[in-house]
Amino acid sequence: MDLRKIEGTISSLASTYCRPASEVPRLGLHSPYLTLAAIYASSQKHGKAVKFGIMSLESLGFVIKGADIPHISDAPLVVKKWGLMNDAVVGCWMILCYAFRELAPTLASQAEGYARVSYKICVGEDETFDQTYSGLSNRVDGFLTTAK
Repeated sequence: MDLRKIEGTISSLASTYCRPASEVPRLGLHSPYLTLAAIYASSQKHGKAVKFGIMSLESLGFVIKGADIPHISDAPLVVKKWGLMNDAVVGCWMILCYAFRELAPTLASQAEGYARVSYKICVGEDETFDQTYSGLSNRVDGFLTTAK
């Protein structure tokens, strides 16, 4: 799989948009960015996993500050504006949690916190979050393949 070519194709598609994603979400880019984030996280390329995880969220209209790599110490991870919500957003935050554990450990728990909030928005409660997602999962998106 030629990831550079895939990145180039997605970048070309992204350049066709006139308005910022914070104003007009780029729904066609969310899934490709998220897929790249998962591939890079699985390959232990944590910097690229963070880059494409954030781009995935931004394509849905999220405005996020403090996710820069290399991370500036003490700068928190902050969602300045929430975007369009879907269940894949939870997995995206968990991919970010996975990558941040290696790159910026202080941000990992913040990313997991945002995953929990996203889960609550999508599901309507967060009591079952720990039975569904875990930073200790064998999957980069934190999803637990067997129910507890």
